[in-house]
Amino acid sequence: MDGTNDTKYVKCADENYDGEITSVGYSNKVHGEPVGEKSKKEVIDDLRTGEEYEVAVREGNQWNTQQIHVYDGKWLRIDDEEKEEDDLGKVPECG
Repeated sequence: MDGTNDTKYVKCADENYDGEITSVGYSNKVHGEPVGEKSKKEVIDDLRTGEEYEVAVREGNQWNTQQIHVYDGKWLRIDDEEKEEDDLGKVPECG
């Protein structure tokens, strides 16, 4: 994978005091720093219209990606669990 497709790669996320994601920092390439920020609502709207988002986390010398989906119209998740909470794995805070 060269990371030059239309997928947005989430590099970081900010949460509120309840642990709910409020915004994410994204890049258009797997390798690289965030180039923009989107609110959680914007990401959910984008996913509903067919855009693709993946979490991209560097572990050692390798980038690992996981596709993000929306659960129950409100929660951003990278797994198939039906929990009413956000779960983007090991993505760091943006701040």
